[in-house]
Amino acid sequence: RSVKCKQWYQRRVRGCIEGHGKNFTVGGEAWVWWWSRVDKISLRPITLSPKINNGLTKDGVALSVSGEVEVCFIKDPDMLFNAAEKFIGQFQYEVHDIILQTIEGNIRATLSSMTAEEIYSNREAFAENVLATSGPDMSKM
Repeated sequence: RSVKCKQWYQRRVRGCIEGHGKNFTVGGEAWVWWWSRVDKISLRPITLSPKINNGLTKDGVALSVSGEVEVCFIKDPDMLFNAAEKFIGQFQYEVHDIILQTIEGNIRATLSSMTAEEIYSNREAFAENVLATSGPDMSKM
């Protein structure tokens, strides 16, 4: 049988296809045996709204932080393989929740490393610190 997939979806084809265990395809079409299982994951950008209430800063001041984050899947084959292994088989809301919790944890870590004055006086530095803190965690997903 032939399976078609929109370009925004990544497929993981499981089953025994000529001795290979797994095959990943981004968009396009793939031929699979009828007993194979085909899973899909959306590669569309995700917009999330992290909210931190009473996050403590370095000097012990409680701050509330909210914002918007757009998360995109990188088309690097190794990173797509990691994303497929982690997220295929989960509902879309579960994927969003995992990413949102990771970002909120990184915001809390950045809050605890800066004083309230540093955050208010230089918000761009705060945003850059959040990006630097969350980058390694997000690339592992």
